[in-house]
Amino acid sequence: MIHLHITAMGKTTTAELDMGKGLQSPLAKRIFAHRLREAGVKLTAEMKKTSPRDTGRLSNSHGSVVDESASQLIVFNRANYSVPVHEGRAAGKKAPPYEALIAWARRHLVNNRILSNKAKLDAGTSLKANLNKSATKDEQKQARQLAFLVARAIGKRGIKPRPWFADVIKNGGLEIVTRSVNLAVADMADLYGKWASDLLVTSVNQGVK
Repeated sequence: MIHLHITAMGKTTTAELDMGKGLQSPLAKRIFAHRLREAGVKLTAEMKKTSPRDTGRLSNSHGSVVDESASQLIVFNRANYSVPVHEGRAAGKKAPPYEALIAWARRHLVNNRILSNKAKLDAGTSLKANLNKSATKDEQKQARQLAFLVARAIGKRGIKPRPWFADVIKNGGLEIVTRSVNLAVADMADLYGKWASDLLVTSVNQGVK
């Protein structure tokens, strides 16, 4: 019996595999590593689709890696703000530094201005409109004010968690890994013979540690 660990956002889900002597040979490890890497690609694709989206940086920061023993698949997100988005933030804590939110606030102010001015042009209510993607001096000032207010609100009210990693793992993610493991078993059966067909997933612990 070995344990295949699927780690995401620092939490581990364990699939218990009755491998017998399955992963003893280097070739078997390569087979399992290959299939687990395929599972990692599929998991990250699902997480990219379900993650919160603003600029696309969060959804495009997913990745995965398989360890040398072919017993651990780690799925991760490189964005430095992914954990507070995923886990949320409790109310009543110290406000985050507002400087970290200035770029976000500036981008939304500029986008709102462009959308508003485009609507005026389309409606014929304005013959001239500022569609420049660079922030004006007023927008830069407003962005700092908005960032400060949002940071203060986050400290006071907290942030609701958006656990897309956990959702993917619980809603089909384990099945993706199980299918990949069984494909590896089939690959091994082709190479080693009938005994390898007995290497099946015996149980999956759906609890996330």
